[in-house]
Amino acid sequence: MAPGEWKGFLAVYSGFYIFNNIIRPARLAVSVAISPKFDDVVANIQKRFNVNRATAITITVVIANVFGTIFFMSMGILLASTLAGVPIFVPK
Repeated sequence: MAPGEWKGFLAVYSGFYIFNNIIRPARLAVSVAISPKFDDVVANIQKRFNVNRATAITITVVIANVFGTIFFMSMGILLASTLAGVPIFVPK
């Protein structure tokens, strides 16, 4: 890191650290709240594809992470584009 950048870096890093610790109880509450739904999805995948529980959990986690990441990244890009007034795709 270049000289003089540490102060800004540590300020941003500290802000992220504090923010993550403040929202930790909310993240835990959300994970507890959605766990029954994930159990339902795992049971459904287990029954539909006739696989064991470990395989159904793996499929559920992979699908949730892939599609969840794509969804939230797309919504973030759309929101940033809308707020900035910059189109996502440049018109020809």
